[in-house]
Amino acid sequence: MIRKISKKGISPVIATVLLVAIAIIVVTIIWFWASRSVKDVGSKFETPLNQACQELNLDVSISGSDINIVNSESQFSLEKIVLKDDSGSLYECSMNPIAPGDSSSITLSDCSDNGNSASGKTIVSVIPVLKGDNEELYNCDNNEVEV
Repeated sequence: MIRKISKKGISPVIATVLLVAIAIIVVTIIWFWASRSVKDVGSKFETPLNQACQELNLDVSISGSDINIVNSESQFSLEKIVLKDDSGSLYECSMNPIAPGDSSSITLSDCSDNGNSASGKTIVSVIPVLKGDNEELYNCDNNEVEV
């Protein structure tokens, strides 16, 4: 008695269905991963920080070596500021956060970049920095305040 062994593979229909299912699973995994990676930079009170930067109402004036800051915003605190001089150099200022509706005054010597003080520099603009709900800082690069 010779027994004949059948060497049939899976049918083309089942193979196609399996390939489509695997492709859908792979695309779904990549979509979830990419959506987390590309997610917005942060939020505060459920408002994206880039939108909060556009709505920020900030008045900054420099007189001598004093920088006067008025946060006329009603919702967002100003965490800190970054000064930009006429050559494009940036100077981060150490300061206490300024609550909505408050004002503060700091000096140019409070602002430095790797030990280089902003004193004596011609400051042309101020970049506001906000803090999100998750304590991440967000520079409002596109919303510089001219001084």
